[in-house]
Amino acid sequence: MYDGLNPVQEKNGVTVTANLLTGLGIDEFFTRTDGVGVRALLSDALGSTVALGDSTGTLQTQYTYEPFGYTTQSGQANSSSYKYTGREDDGTGLYYYRARYYHPRLQRFIGEDPIGLVGGDVNLYAYVENSPLQFSDRIGLIKLRENQPESNPLRTLDDSAAKPAKDAINNRDMSALNKAISDLEAFIKTCKGKRAKVLSKVLKLAKEARGLLKLVPLLSLPAEGLLPDELNAAELEGFDPRLPFPTGNSCPDSMCQR
Repeated sequence: MYDGLNPVQEKNGVTVTANLLTGLGIDEFFTRTDGVGVRALLSDALGSTVALGDSTGTLQTQYTYEPFGYTTQSGQANSSSYKYTGREDDGTGLYYYRARYYHPRLQRFIGEDPIGLVGGDVNLYAYVENSPLQFSDRIGLIKLRENQPESNPLRTLDDSAAKPAKDAINNRDMSALNKAISDLEAFIKTCKGKRAKVLSKVLKLAKEARGLLKLVPLLSLPAEGLLPDELNAAELEGFDPRLPFPTGNSCPDSMCQR
């Protein structure tokens, strides 16, 4: 059973076998409760589960990962399948990334990217453009940055010419963003020097953001890591931290059902 894109309950037929306590982020798991008891899922910066702890704080199971996700388990056996980047190990050595399956030994997906070149890589089987220590791919379609930038030029940029683009991105207003991009293109032609250079970068980022917002209008994705580094949600005051479902909190069948 899913809440948005996150699994919150496991069933065998009509019998509930496990319940999960999750956070707002995709694949953000706190605890999993099954017949053995409650286990806390401890994760690393990529969201990979590195250990399962019991109610006393004792680590019962531990996991280690190679850069592309090949997994080694030690300690007590368990039925939890949430491991590399928080995704599900299907028991055959493949990880389920919603839109397709990933093979950590081959370091690639076993199916082509359903959105083709829009995913950002000419190799339609590649995993996060071969940069697994910086990115993850929660939905099997496009890489998401895990390490957040330390600075943001748009945060400190006090320029009226850039504000419409920033506001349009904050509000997910595609019409306003299209107009802001058009106006910015025209305005840059009248500028010189440093201001023209900075605004050109803003223009490039705005176009990238427009492409990404077109790509995922129905997915409840965290904004962190979705937009280009300089437009990261953590650095944009007032930016809604999630792209909400337009028709309620339900998972699109194509993403959640296997």
